[in-house]
Amino acid sequence: MSDSTFEKLPLVEEKIEGEIVPENSSNESQKQPKPSKKSKKFAYPSGARALIYFFVFISLIGFVARVCFIFHEEFNSKTNTNEVNVSKSDSDSISIWDILRGKCPGRDGMNEMQKPVKRNVILMISDGLGMGSLEMIHRAGENNNLALESHLLGFSAPKSTKTSHGPMDDTAIACGVDANNGESVGLYASGLPSASLIEAAKQAGYRTGVVVTSRITDDTPAAFTSHVRSVLDPSLIAQHQLGMYPLGRNVDLLIGGGRCAFLPNSTKESCRVDTKDLWNYAETNGWTVVKNMQQYIGLNHGTNVSLPLISLLSETDFPFEVDRDQTKYPSLDSTTLTALRSLAEASKDSDRGFFLVIEGSKIDNAAHDNDPVAQYHEVMAYDRAFQTVLDFAKDSSVETVVLSISNHDTGNLKVLKSENAVPNRFSSASKSCSYIVDTLAENSICANSPDASVRVSKMFEEFLGITDLTEEELNTIVSALDSTPGTRTKAISRIVSSRSGLVWSSEDHTVESTPVFGYSTNERVSRFLSHFFRTYAKSPSQISRVLERLMHIDLAGVTKQLNKASKEPKYKGFSRDNEPESDWMGFNMAGYRSMMDRPCSGYRK
Repeated sequence: MSDSTFEKLPLVEEKIEGEIVPENSSNESQKQPKPSKKSKKFAYPSGARALIYFFVFISLIGFVARVCFIFHEEFNSKTNTNEVNVSKSDSDSISIWDILRGKCPGRDGMNEMQKPVKRNVILMISDGLGMGSLEMIHRAGENNNLALESHLLGFSAPKSTKTSHGPMDDTAIACGVDANNGESVGLYASGLPSASLIEAAKQAGYRTGVVVTSRITDDTPAAFTSHVRSVLDPSLIAQHQLGMYPLGRNVDLLIGGGRCAFLPNSTKESCRVDTKDLWNYAETNGWTVVKNMQQYIGLNHGTNVSLPLISLLSETDFPFEVDRDQTKYPSLDSTTLTALRSLAEASKDSDRGFFLVIEGSKIDNAAHDNDPVAQYHEVMAYDRAFQTVLDFAKDSSVETVVLSISNHDTGNLKVLKSENAVPNRFSSASKSCSYIVDTLAENSICANSPDASVRVSKMFEEFLGITDLTEEELNTIVSALDSTPGTRTKAISRIVSSRSGLVWSSEDHTVESTPVFGYSTNERVSRFLSHFFRTYAKSPSQISRVLERLMHIDLAGVTKQLNKASKEPKYKGFSRDNEPESDWMGFNMAGYRSMMDRPCSGYRK
């Protein structure tokens, strides 16, 4: 082997045990080259790397789930499969879908809401109130600060994006059911009855009540207290409200109008189709019956009340707030206070509180008329009632939750900026447009009356404060005097709206989003409600499910109970003196058509 071969072989150093190599050794083989900064890389520890991968994976799953949910909601909104499965309870524990939908802001908020504590729940419904109405209030004056606005939570919108129907929206709120059944309330799309929040609350031990400014048999109160195939049947709705149906009495307090549905058709005021005397039935079955303002005053704002109570102080609806005779009809804040004190006293020794539904019903009527005068005063009256509820809640020793919603918007009111507009024109008026129409009709003023123009001008000056009607405006009103009451009212309301810088784009319900207001004496529940409504506009049925959880009631369970009880033979033909075409929920289609042919002031044709 040559020397050159040895030169190519690698040198191997043998380490001798115990040998100490000095630190400052000049041996080049002991020196290791330092890595450059460019080649230096940071290596994650294996545990931290796994944790990062885990969070990335969870975030991806959440994003995909959220996208799937959005497509799921879009698909459901375009189908007719709105019926809720009666065998499935929605009161189970919160799922990941609930969290993704914004129902759960945190474990503490949800746990607090679901604690089985004594709780008063007050649901206020501003029928037909939209954002335009609130803007109109501010147009009337800078100092018009509403109590509602400082408690804004978010918005609500109808499930359907095409149409909003009163009975459908009211059933969604009252029963948590999205079913468009025409004029029916309290029913699934299949026609089976669905329990309402009032029924489930009563079965769970709550005291319950309904306060309205319309007929007590109108769409909204009917959805909470009855199950009928048509809201055009006030006779049957009244029977259900007094307990003449499978579940028995579930309402402890009824305050509003609509006395005609409780009187036999042998009386002048009656709008019933039969001879049943429900006033007498109520009195003989333990109800406290209030028939006039003097008896109502005797209730002393709820401190002198024995439940169950029924107080119906008008034949049909209450008048508009601006037209209300204070000696004949109480205000909404007065009836609200009476109901609050009555139910609080009745439930003071109970483990449960009370559930009260309060509706500002006439906001919707004013919007249908496009009447800014009536609308302004109705919204202000509703706001005073809301303040009454807030004051009660703050003074109560029982945890209280207040929720104010609208079942839909009516009229789609817009406030425009106009140099010629008089902002407070409608707020300074003393009577509604419909009152002027009724007064002209009572005095037999028609288009051919020789003094029609003079009488119209005088009423505009006296009731609306308008002294400069143009000839064109005057001719428009006079020519409309021979048309229907609705046409006459709108002829006047359009002039008042135009002079106030207001525009109504509809005379009916719309699918515009509506405001939701709320308050709770429990701060954690308040945070939950704020988060729930802040994410996106909720449908009425979703709001109903939140109320179900707040009260720890079981809508599905009571629905099963209702359907089981309704199969008893005694409820067949129960509603119409054993007429074959009806059952306890009213007429079938053949019977309904025959009913509509009968003369009765209680039915709308």
